[in-house]
Amino acid sequence: MKNGVCLLLFMILTVSSCKKNELKSPRQEFARMSWIVGSWEGRDSNSVYFEEWKQTNNELFEGLATITIKGDTVFSEHVTIEVIDSVVVYRVVIGKNEPVLFKLISADEQMISFSNPQHDFPQNITYQLKPDGSLYAYVDGLISKKYRKDEFYYNRKK
Repeated sequence: MKNGVCLLLFMILTVSSCKKNELKSPRQEFARMSWIVGSWEGRDSNSVYFEEWKQTNNELFEGLATITIKGDTVFSEHVTIEVIDSVVVYRVVIGKNEPVLFKLISADEQMISFSNPQHDFPQNITYQLKPDGSLYAYVDGLISKKYRKDEFYYNRKK
């Protein structure tokens, strides 16, 4: 009887742990995030910001983000969402600087969030697909112990 109960408990734990791993597999995470793929453009009073995302394979999105003012590119970064050591990360490279990694916190069909509490700024990166098909993105965190949030509103380019 004891052996039967132990075997049953072992089987339940094994099956439930497999289901948890299946739900958090990188491929499923990427499938939930696929809405970010495409070209996005936003404008404010003096600048145009642009992000373009391509899906290279089942576990890699490659992107480019730029900000231009009066036709001059004032900011550019290469970004990827990829798997490194079995963890889904947002990898940012600005110029010839070392990459900065942000760990995936959550992903679904409307929102993606990444975090790196050790980074100077930002510590968090979030993308949200709005019901009208537009994209709201923000970066936030602390700078000199003061909270800061930079927001970006994009429309999908045709």
